[in-house]
Amino acid sequence: MTKRMFTTPACISCHKTSEVELDSKDVERWQGGELIQNVWPDISAEDRELLMTGIHSICWNAMFSEAAEEAVAFIDFLIEGD
Repeated sequence: MTKRMFTTPACISCHKTSEVELDSKDVERWQGGELIQNVWPDISAEDRELLMTGIHSICWNAMFSEAAEEAVAFIDFLIEGD
């Protein structure tokens, strides 16, 4: 098993990349079109997201928790009609 450093895309929130050590053959399978969840079924969805998009789990939570709160407030507004 040959390992290599993989640089993720830049996170759209913090604009930083990450370095992850991965098996070369697994990277080739993924970049060749195999689904990431099939290549790395044992890693978390958050870690797979990091590999695909560069978005860190803490950045994801910060971006979407605020959006979720706004969506709930808007739905409440629509339901209550205020």
